[in-house]
Amino acid sequence: MSNFNAVVQHDSVSLAAAAVNITQPALSRQLQALERELGLTLFDRSPGRISLNSAGRELLPWVVEVLASAERLTAVAASLRAGALENIEIASPLTTQFDVIAPFVATFGEGDPAPSVVDLAGRSDMQALEAGVDLVVGGAMIGDGPQRMTLCEVPVWAYCRKDHPWANQDWVSLADLTGQPLLVLDGASRSRQILADAIQVEGLATAALIECTGPQIAQALVVAGRGIAVLTDDPHFDLHPLRIRGRRRQLTMTLTAAWSPQHHAADALVDVAARMREFCLERFGTTAVD
Repeated sequence: MSNFNAVVQHDSVSLAAAAVNITQPALSRQLQALERELGLTLFDRSPGRISLNSAGRELLPWVVEVLASAERLTAVAASLRAGALENIEIASPLTTQFDVIAPFVATFGEGDPAPSVVDLAGRSDMQALEAGVDLVVGGAMIGDGPQRMTLCEVPVWAYCRKDHPWANQDWVSLADLTGQPLLVLDGASRSRQILADAIQVEGLATAALIECTGPQIAQALVVAGRGIAVLTDDPHFDLHPLRIRGRRRQLTMTLTAAWSPQHHAADALVDVAARMREFCLERFGTTAVD
């Protein structure tokens, strides 16, 4: 195809042959073979000159497109061999997308891979990676296959209204918290699981658990006076955030990044995860872990 294009550009087999560094007879045979393969005569031939006929002119845009695709394919293959990462698909829970992934992606520059972000949708990190995702942030850590990096510890917040008696403090004990009606997400959410585990460990009972369809609905119900929301999400509706302190430690969610060590660009994924870790360190401050 590239030799066809050379002939078109030079209107001469001899000049085209010199340009692509093959002999004139060899180039003529290639053109004849292409015409036989396509079942078309593509050129008008005269002594010392060759030019496209009507069929050749119709075919020319397709040849240009194929050549451009071939050049792109060669460049991408070289990039992949070098371990480069041109595109990156990141899977995470929706809450993590809003609070972590989207702000992190906003820091990308022209030299960074083109990002796409998909919902983890309850999958483990292993399941998402097996489905072709490049990087998983916040997935349940199942199996020994993926490589993982701890990014930070995200606080599990208790949100109250500004007129609540707790609005003048930064912390609330788990024991005091369980004495209030609690607005929580469904049982698959990490914040709900962390809260349930902590309550069980401390042998506490809750006054009431009110399951909500989403974090903003939970916070809206706080405004409506229905209780205290327990979430990892950023605050809305001018609510007051409280860190939750159990007998042993603050309630937090460990945020991790996972990727396949067999990925062609595993080293580049390590770099992205390390950058995300630094971003989380800055964003969540002293709650980050080593």
